[in-house]
Amino acid sequence: MSVYFKTIKIILTIILSIIIGISSSLVWLVNNSTLSLELIVLVVFIIGYIICCLIFNPLIVFVIVSILSIVIRSEIEINPVEYLSGVGASDFYLNITHLVLFLGIISILIFKLKSNDKLVDYRYFNSRVLFVFLFVFFSLFLSFYAEYKKASFPQISFYLSLFGMYMFWNFIFLKIDREKLKSVVVCSFGFVILFECILILLELIKGRAIGLSIIGEGVIDQRKGVPFVSVTGTFGHPGPLSMFLLCVVVFLFPLVLQKKEYFVSLSFLLGLIGVILTFSRTSIFIVGFILIFEWILLNRMKNKKNFSKVKKVTIVLLLTLIVVVMGPYILQRFGNLDSGNDDQISNRHYHNEFALQYIREKPLLGYGLNSWVYAVNKYSYLAMNYRDSFFFENSVHNIYYLIWFEGGIFYLSIFILMFIMHITPLFNFKKYKSDPFILGLSFSLIAILLYGFLGKALHSYHQLFYLVFLIFTLINYFASVRN
Repeated sequence: MSVYFKTIKIILTIILSIIIGISSSLVWLVNNSTLSLELIVLVVFIIGYIICCLIFNPLIVFVIVSILSIVIRSEIEINPVEYLSGVGASDFYLNITHLVLFLGIISILIFKLKSNDKLVDYRYFNSRVLFVFLFVFFSLFLSFYAEYKKASFPQISFYLSLFGMYMFWNFIFLKIDREKLKSVVVCSFGFVILFECILILLELIKGRAIGLSIIGEGVIDQRKGVPFVSVTGTFGHPGPLSMFLLCVVVFLFPLVLQKKEYFVSLSFLLGLIGVILTFSRTSIFIVGFILIFEWILLNRMKNKKNFSKVKKVTIVLLLTLIVVVMGPYILQRFGNLDSGNDDQISNRHYHNEFALQYIREKPLLGYGLNSWVYAVNKYSYLAMNYRDSFFFENSVHNIYYLIWFEGGIFYLSIFILMFIMHITPLFNFKKYKSDPFILGLSFSLIAILLYGFLGKALHSYHQLFYLVFLIFTLINYFASVRN
């Protein structure tokens, strides 16, 4: 528990510096209104970040901040237009990934000042890294191939910054002790879950947004089929929020079953409740399916010293309590699936058929990066039988059709293989059966792939792709390096 305690102490110090930075920025703004609040907060935060790097290990500080930054959906856009696909459309685009990349450079410089260790290490280069590179490289080609550069260039700007983060994480993880890195990742995700669950609770109590749109809070509407509002946290929509919580819950469950850390168990429980309160039918179904599968798989392991009967009974009782309390509302939500005021089954079917009409026209190279809204409206004659504007304004709710639409069958193949290459450690169960950490990460990717059949959350904004690349890096490190 000492490793977890030290990590939590660093996280609390970072959060405290953020609070002090925002507070001092507000005071400055009151006395000097010539500067914008965003600029003042940014400058003070960077100063606080540098101080934290000088006090603690700068690489650990970077990893913590890079995970905590998942909650922020802030963007800088010049001349943006309404465009409900990917990261949108504008003449110039930056998001939190670009800022974290800059913070990574600061951390590396401070690390070099404090240590003579070489940072560059090529032990992680393998087929997994190759497919990540191929995905980003092909995306770069598609950004120039696309007709509407105002949408494709912001998207590739994000992907390139994400690849930079991926490289930073790969180098930096190798300089951190294996067990310490695990505690840093788990504790950081735990604080993210705690933050999002507090927002969910406040949104439910107030029945409306609580005024955090600057970091990503979305529009709060009534959730169809249940007497609750559609909570968004800082992910802009219930779908991306539920998918994020789903990934973290699936990741933490093997740790809950095999570790005796109360912080991990609390984070898992809060995350599971959060998934249910989003009332995302896709996420609720997938989380139930994967948790059962993880339970069966880990229960069959020979090394299950902490998988005690007491822990089993406790987990079953807690899950039963959640089902008893929330079960009626979950049934209402699923019962509304094909009703007149929701009609999700037929809508998703028609949307998929709509997408396939366009895909058949350009099956090899697609229409270009982040081109859905532009292409379907320009070539609207391909979908003459579809009058619902929803199909033209919103991307298809199937990530595989969407990737195929953007880049053709080759792009889709690279995308799927990129995921498969990072899931392969799960199939080497004999080697990794004693490591619930890597098993949980692999199951998180499986959850993302399953969600992709029924939702487009991965392609909404930037936070979930950011999460995916972080998981890729963690799997690559723990599967490649045994220190």
